[in-house]
Amino acid sequence: MHLVSHNSTCTSKQFTFYRLENSNINSYITTESAVHHIAEDELVSGNLLFADGDALKTTDGTKTSLIARFSSIHSFAQLSRSEVIFTDFNNHCLRSLDRKTNQTSTYSGNCTNIGHRDGVDALLAHLVSVILDLMNSQQLISTIWGH
Repeated sequence: MHLVSHNSTCTSKQFTFYRLENSNINSYITTESAVHHIAEDELVSGNLLFADGDALKTTDGTKTSLIARFSSIHSFAQLSRSEVIFTDFNNHCLRSLDRKTNQTSTYSGNCTNIGHRDGVDALLAHLVSVILDLMNSQQLISTIWGH
């Protein structure tokens, strides 16, 4: 089991990751960035996948690996073992990343214009979260900030 502790001061937003094994709690990663979203990594067994503001990262408890860096990643959803959809907050869109090929594409929105419009040419504004619909695992639900 993994635990996360948030220690915030006026100058630092520090997050410490802990692993609970055999009644022992051991610290293994500390980040100076605000961690917005954490989930079990579906591609790498035993790892945690997390968004720390401007990057999507994975950690195994001894090292952290950068997966993608974009403009303010707040949330993500793992559609499959290798496909991750994440919010690109400042670019107003959802992005798709295939972790096996490292290919990134726009999933929804046009990543250059802010707006409010549904459909094929959707315009989005300040996406803060994205989750999978439990009734339909290919359907995403997202929320926007301030609108």
